[in-house]
This record gives sequence, C-alpha cells and structure tokens, in this order.
Amino acid sequence: MITTGLTSASDPAARPTLSAAAGLGVSYFKLGYWHYPAGVSIDQRIAEVQHDVAGLVALGQEYGITAGFQNHSGNYVGAAIWDTRAIIANMDPRLIGYYFDPCHATTEGGEGGWQIALRMALSRMKMVALKDFYGAKGTKAGVRWQMTMCPMGDGMVHWREVFSMFAKARFTGPISLHMEYEPADERAAIARDFEFVRKQVGAAYRGVS
Repeated sequence: MITTGLTSASDPAARPTLSAAAGLGVSYFKLGYWHYPAGVSIDQRIAEVQHDVAGLVALGQEYGITAGFQNHSGNYVGAAIWDTRAIIANMDPRLIGYYFDPCHATTEGGEGGWQIALRMALSRMKMVALKDFYGAKGTKAGVRWQMTMCPMGDGMVHWREVFSMFAKARFTGPISLHMEYEPADERAAIARDFEFVRKQVGAAYRGVS
C-alpha cells in the first residue's frame, strides 16, 4: 500500500502516482483528507466528497489499484465511519473500502463507538493503520483534553478485542504501523511496537484458517 494526499482525479499528481504505484506492484492506496467547511451543509459536503472519491476510484480501476478511506478523527469527512459508508455504499467494493484506524475510531467513538465503527467497516476493510494514544490534560488555552500519542499497548485502544475482530473477519490486508510519538530511541521504539503487533496478530489469528 501507499499513502497519498489525493482528493481529486484532476490533481496533476494523481495519474502519475497511481501509475507508478501499480508498476511497482502496489495493490492499495490511501486517499487524502476532506474537511467539513463552516457554512456548508453536511449533506452537500458528503455529495461533494462522493464525487471526488468516485473519480479517484475510476482512476484506480484503470491501474488495478484499490482505494482506502481512512477514519481520521476531528473535523474530517469520515471521522464517523457512517459518513464513509454513505459515500462508498454504491461503489464497487473491489475498488474502494476502508483504511481502518482503531486509534482514531477510539478517540472519536469512545468505549462503544469504535466497536460499531469496526463492525461496520469489516466487510469492506482493505487496510489497517496502527497507533495508540491516551487522553491528557491540554496545555493550550481553551483545550481541556488532548489526544496524546504513545507506544502501542500503552494507550486507550482495546487491542486484544480489535485484533480478535480482525481475525474473526479473516482480514489479511496490509497493516501500516505508525509512530506518531517522539521516543528517545526511534529504532528501538519501532522494534518494540512491531513486536507488540506481532504478538497480537499471533494470539488472535492462532487457529484461524
């Protein structure tokens, strides 16, 4: 998989990016981000994004590469997974699905919302983004709490349940491990997070055929 910032098939970088990725044997690409502008209705914005996504999906089809829509928390279209569901519902599931992020699903949905989001995404989940966080008291004026990134397993994401749901759905797509905190030893931190993920996968998928 590759990460892109593409939000329109008319972007001059769109065709060269997907062509090059396909030539390297890349099967999936992450779409860029869309926001909710002030003064624009939710329905109007979803329709606009749906038009943009349809163009990128069509371009991806030309090169045999599947699109993934990430559920990024905050003022992003798709922060709530049902936004994405409305956008891609009538598109070919072979060409577009979810780039599911349990971390952002947890911060956006709390204790129960992340489970609903994951259940909704599972049948069309193409890729997974992995990172962890905890809520900390804000240090900026007007910010009471903020999302603070941390090593895998040290935060608020329910990883055992998350990987169990992946395994039950027999998800075998790409997993992208992110490190969005700042450790003293970056290479050691990457190795630690990777080992955490490896153990979670091993435990959850053991016996799954």
